Amino acid sequence: MDDLTLGLTKLTDPAETKGKKNLSLLRLIDELESSDFKNKMMVHYQKIKSLVEAAQDHRNKRIAHNDLNVLTQNYPKLLPNLTLNCLESVLTSIEDFLDEFQFHFKPIHFDFTMLQVPEDVDNLMIRICKSEAYDALVREGKTPLQYWEKFYGAAG
Repeated sequence: MDDLTLGLTKLTDPAETKGKKNLSLLRLIDELESSDFKNKMMVHYQKIKSLVEAAQDHRNKRIAHNDLNVLTQNYPKLLPNLTLNCLESVLTSIEDFLDEFQFHFKPIHFDFTMLQVPEDVDNLMIRICKSEAYDALVREGKTPLQYWEKFYGAAG
């Protein structure tokens, strides 16, 4: 759960820290040219930021740093309760943000449920082999080039 917490909170980092650019949601917003769309995405970001507060406290005081008070005392009393449901809400909000962001440039909704992690390396290898087989079918003219997009935008 700590890895998930760390990954989700990194996405809410500032666009820049000490002169170095971060790959974060705010970086995406900062790169936008349209002020209307930028404002719309800031509303999405503020929702995510409010949902991620408990996770951010855990990141800053327990996961990424060794806060003396937290580590020498009973940290559950010093940190907000962090549940898997809380992290799932953050993840869902980030998915909504990314879907809206992507839809602005290419009007296809992305189905994040399709991003299921294979259970093991063998399943991952099977998926890679299937992908290579698809590419071969495209090269042979047996499958249309953009046929995969039918599945990419399945939720939209």
